[in-house]
Amino acid sequence: MTLPFFRINHFFGLFLGMLGLLSSGCKESSNIDNEISKWESSGWKFEEAVGSQIPDAIYISHISSPTASKVTAFSHINSEGPLKKSFAQDDRNFLLVTMGHEAHGNFSLVFSKLKPTEPQSSTAH
Repeated sequence: MTLPFFRINHFFGLFLGMLGLLSSGCKESSNIDNEISKWESSGWKFEEAVGSQIPDAIYISHISSPTASKVTAFSHINSEGPLKKSFAQDDRNFLLVTMGHEAHGNFSLVFSKLKPTEPQSSTAH
């Protein structure tokens, strides 16, 4: 009579062990995390997302214009409608990364980088 009880407890223990293993550290990073890491490793600082982040969104495009006075990030999530936010490029350049999901819409990841300082011109006589 103790043999079936042992099998059930053994199976239950294995099941809980596997469940614990799957929930601790075996999580795959999202496409958003991967994009943020990619641009941060190139010297950009992640600032914010414009629009709600969709976990399984994919990279669509990116743009940066160091000579523009401002850049505008867009988002169109189906449940939120269109959003936009502008960023003045006074002392920083901005990079906008568009992420999208076929069924839910798109959003922007916004990164910044300090503008290079211009050397002071010295007029020595």
